[in-house]
Formats: sequence, structure tokens, C-alpha cells
Amino acid sequence: MMVRNRKPPDANPAAPNKSVHDTDHQNPTSDMPLVGVPELDPDGFQGLAGDVVNSLGPHTESSREALLLTTLAMFGNTVGFGPGIYVDGSWHRPKLFVCIAGATSRSRKGTSLANVRRVFEAADPFWFDEAVTSGLSSGEGIANARQVGRLDKNGDPLPDPDPRLFVVEAEFARILSVMSREGSTLSTILRDWWDRDVVEVKTRRDPLKAKALLSVLAHITVEELQRDLTLSDMLNGFGNRFLFAVVERSQKLPWGGRMPDDKHGEIVGQVREAIVAARKVDEVKWSTEAHELWAGFYMQLVDDVRGPVGALTARAEAHLLRLAMTFALMDSRDTIQPTHLYAAGAVWDYCARSVVHIFDTATGDPIADRIYDALVDAGKEGLDETAQSAVFGRHQPAQRLKEARKTLTDLGLVVVVTEATEGRSRTVYRLANKANLRTKALPVPGTNGGRGVHHVLRAVERTLYSPNSSNSPAPDTEVDM
Repeated sequence: MMVRNRKPPDANPAAPNKSVHDTDHQNPTSDMPLVGVPELDPDGFQGLAGDVVNSLGPHTESSREALLLTTLAMFGNTVGFGPGIYVDGSWHRPKLFVCIAGATSRSRKGTSLANVRRVFEAADPFWFDEAVTSGLSSGEGIANARQVGRLDKNGDPLPDPDPRLFVVEAEFARILSVMSREGSTLSTILRDWWDRDVVEVKTRRDPLKAKALLSVLAHITVEELQRDLTLSDMLNGFGNRFLFAVVERSQKLPWGGRMPDDKHGEIVGQVREAIVAARKVDEVKWSTEAHELWAGFYMQLVDDVRGPVGALTARAEAHLLRLAMTFALMDSRDTIQPTHLYAAGAVWDYCARSVVHIFDTATGDPIADRIYDALVDAGKEGLDETAQSAVFGRHQPAQRLKEARKTLTDLGLVVVVTEATEGRSRTVYRLANKANLRTKALPVPGTNGGRGVHHVLRAVERTLYSPNSSNSPAPDTEVDM
């Protein structure tokens, strides 16, 4: 199968999308998000993945971004354990954890799932019947579903189950609540399975071993995510294993929509071909050009994003590898090409900006968040410690308020100013300048304007392959890692 040509790049790839940057960032008392609801750069709708979205898009109210991320997650899971990419001692499989967060209650999260699921159900009915399930109740429940090494009543080995497991969680807020309960192993198990192929559950009398290619598609509203994702889950590595996507309804279709049967059959056939081809791949390699592009990008990564946003975007490299691999496999390629890296960078930037949109000033601490809201209302005057205590009717212990204030200052959300008075000096807390937070919070901190991975990849491309450069490798040359 030929690799589809991506859409031509914008004439000025450094120019930010207006929809991402049209929010007022200069008013430090503004309660608007640091960035608006993002849009995905056209490079993200590359190849077969883009064809699926373009086929479904006119016939649904779902956002194109939700359709794309659902497509990538489903495709990677249907492929199974065949292909992988080996980096720094670890295998990365085409498995994704995706969280679709509706900007409103009518963001059509469910219809994105329904439309894409119809394509994959026809492309691989066995996968749909055996691997697709709903609900995450416990870590042990997942392990039981894919336990290996089982014996029958006579002590003879039973065949291992199909390792593919695609979990759809339509009420992710409920799962976040379950995870917060004492003794819950769900967060730990999910983190382990994102990292590895085999997981051992040892929190029971009879430990079990399970093997699964686990992918997760979760749905939630922005408000629920802000409320229920705890600081612990942000900082312990659970949250940054997910690709978060803020979505809105793309259009209004009073009578709904449905792809014509002939077009549906055509796209199903293309997806089926790509699945079959991907299962024949063992190790995904790099084309020479993509290898040099990745190296040039990697050397510019800066690890200085603070707070929940930094914690939730801390696995950029791993997500980019998995996304680029999945785009390549959907194009029936066993080598990652530059177009696949650009697509992965566009998707990652969109997801990272979604994190900023959701958690722009979130701390994960409800007391700290309440103080922050009070500081927004107070404006330039700020609040001293007495006024902050009054926000809670003086019912919060002084130590608890002290911890919340430390959280706000550690995250750089507030500044502390000492004011001279006729008597004792007065300590006042004010909001930090949010104009500086946006740059630090975006995917590749330290780049001009915080424009992210896609911007840096394009800049590296111009450096490596300018008209005066002698670096012009054959695009299909493989590079061993």
C-alpha cells in the first residue's frame, strides 16, 4: 500500500493556531484558561488515520480530534503483540491510554466512539467480540481477564486467552473515585500495564500473572476531571500515561448522520488491510531521515515544567514514539517516516495543550484551589493570611492553610510580598503573572513561544534539509537502533 501524502505544511510553521492563542493571557486576575480549546494541526490527520477521520467527519457531530485519537487507540489494539519499537532497553507497543474530556456536556464523546467502533467492528469482528470490554473496577479484575498459566481441574495447562484488551470507560469519574479508596490497586496495575506486557498481581492470597496488550479509552467532562483527578494521581505517573483530549461538538446535524455504505465498505477494507500488514511486522525501524529528525528534536527537550501540568506532560518522548509507530503501521509501513513524526508531534501538542486548558491553575489540593479562586476575586490587592482564613469561615486549621499556601507558591501560581505597616510587617499573597506560565506549560518548555513538539520538529527539518544542506538521505533507508 502506498503511503498517503500528508497535507502541505503551513507557509509559516512557527505561526501558532489562532484558536490556541486567542485567549487573554495578560490579565493576571483572569479566570480564563491559559489556552483555549485547542485544534489539531492538519499534519495530525496523516495517512490512513486521517482518511478514517475524513470519511467519518462529515457524518457526525463528534470532533475530528476525538475521532482520530479513538482510531489510533483502536488500531493499535487490534494489531496485538506483533510489532514494537525498541528504545533504551524497553519495548514500546502500539497501545495508548486516551482520555476524551468534553468541554461541555454536549461534546459528543460517545458518538466518536460509536462511529469509529462501527469501522473496526467490521474490519475485525473477532477483536470486537473478544477484546472490547467496558468498565474498570479493580486491578485484579483486569488481571483475571488475561491470566496466563492457568490449569484445569485436572492440573493440565489451559490455553492462554487473547492478550488484546480494549477497555472503554464511559464514566471515568467513577473510576477516579474508586482509585482514591484505600487499598485500591487499580492505579498501580494500570501504570504497570502501560509500561509492560506482563504484570504480576501480588496483593492476593494466590498471586496471578497476566499478559495483555491493554489499551484504555476513557470519557469524562472537563469539570469532572478537574474535580476528581487528585494531586497524587497527577504526580505519581498515573495521569501522564494518558493522552488527554479536550473536545467540542464539531457541527450540528438535526437528523444525525451516517457514512454511505459504499464509502464505509471502502474504509473498512483499507483498515483491514493495514491490520493484516501490521501483524506481520516484528520490529518497527526508523528511516534515516526520521532517525536524524528525532535525534535533532530529542536534544532540544527541556525538563523544567513545574506542577501538575509538568507532571501530566512528562512522558512526551514515550507517547511520541507510540503515536509515530501507530501512524506508520496504519500506513502499512515497518519504518517510521518524517510524516509520521510530524503527525505524532501534532497529536501530542494538541493533547498537551488540552492538559494546559484543563489544569492551567489546578493544584490537586481543594484548599489551595479555593485560596487561588479567592485571590482571583481579590485582584491586585491580594490577600493576607487572615483574609485567607476568613474564606473558610476560620474553620480550616492554620497548618492546613500553610500547606495549601506552600503548594501555590511551589507551583509558581502565587507570589508572596511583604508590606511595611506602622506596626508589624504584613505578608500578602498575590497571583503570579499568568503570561509567563503559558510558555512554561506548553509541551517543549524553553522553545520560542512554547509552540511545542511540532514546531521544533519543523525547525529541525529546516536545519537538516535546507537547500544548502548535504543531508538528503533516501527516505526508505532503515536505521537500526
